[in-house]
Amino acid sequence: MIRNPILNPGDSIMVNILYGYKFVPDREYHLNLSATLKDSTLWAKKGYEITAEQLCLRPYRGKNFIYPTTFKPDVHDINDSIVVTGKKFTAIFQKSCGTLCNYKVGSKTIIDKPLRLNLFRLPTDNDKPHTQEWDEMGLRDIKPTYSNLAIVESSEANIIKLEANTIYTTSAGKVFNTRMIFNINGDGEILVHSEIDPVDKGVIIPRIGLRTELPYPFNKIRYYGRGPTDSYADRKENCSVGIYNLDLKGNIPDYVLPQECGNKEGVRWIELLDDSGEGILISNPELMAVSAADYRAEDQYIDMNHRVMHPHEIMYANKIILNLDAANRALGNASCGPDVLENFELKTSETSLDFKIQPVIKRD
Repeated sequence: MIRNPILNPGDSIMVNILYGYKFVPDREYHLNLSATLKDSTLWAKKGYEITAEQLCLRPYRGKNFIYPTTFKPDVHDINDSIVVTGKKFTAIFQKSCGTLCNYKVGSKTIIDKPLRLNLFRLPTDNDKPHTQEWDEMGLRDIKPTYSNLAIVESSEANIIKLEANTIYTTSAGKVFNTRMIFNINGDGEILVHSEIDPVDKGVIIPRIGLRTELPYPFNKIRYYGRGPTDSYADRKENCSVGIYNLDLKGNIPDYVLPQECGNKEGVRWIELLDDSGEGILISNPELMAVSAADYRAEDQYIDMNHRVMHPHEIMYANKIILNLDAANRALGNASCGPDVLENFELKTSETSLDFKIQPVIKRD
């Protein structure tokens, strides 16, 4: 704490910060600075924060690997499914959609919907210049139309490796080719590598990433990234990097018109647990945009002329809808001003996304 600095309005001083902390290799470090009122005033109480800043001393260096275990999971090719099982987990991959569709730890099902490509968000007021084009592209409704999921040989011992090339097609016939690789060890850790290759390049889209769903009991959510409020590519400098809890009910701003919200930028990991402290942890080597909600965007929206218009009309799903995005489009100001700046714009291009899913099990 710096006490009683002599500083007039518009002036600056040099402050030396002394610390004896030794940096641990490969860890991320930030310095948080805050200026607060020394005494109460007519407009704010003592301790009120006037300004704050976070300085990165050592940037994030993520790792993307799983440890081979001493035992290899079992794998069974059954009709439309490839089932991988270990001592405490079962992962079911569906051939027809080329991805993980069910993940169970012990007796608890944690993921119960396919981990699939997602390009849609509930349009914002600022998205108006592009909403009609997104409707015409059919981004709200995209499905796998071909996949060749198969077991392939792994170069690592005791690892099961699956690979799928999948074609996703929107309701308007727009095509996105994907390649997904899954490496699974005996402890139930799943390393996911995805490549997304849109046929049409350079087109503005709302988001690009993957989505899945979890049963609602896994609603104790904690993440390491920017927070605690919403952040987007062009709206994140006010959000410091830290570990935050995410309250699904408190994560919906009271907009008059229900629209995209709840995004968190710069996420390193996210943890979704139930009341017993069990669930999953998803971590990634690169920074992701992540959001979780208890409603589906497409349930609130058919097209620009047919959408939920008021908060009380939102159709909740009693599920957790989890978005893991390589990018979520910036917000811009097009409701009353300029659109997203070019250096923040999201356009279709070859995109990759990597992360690891691992079980969180209560220790005996």
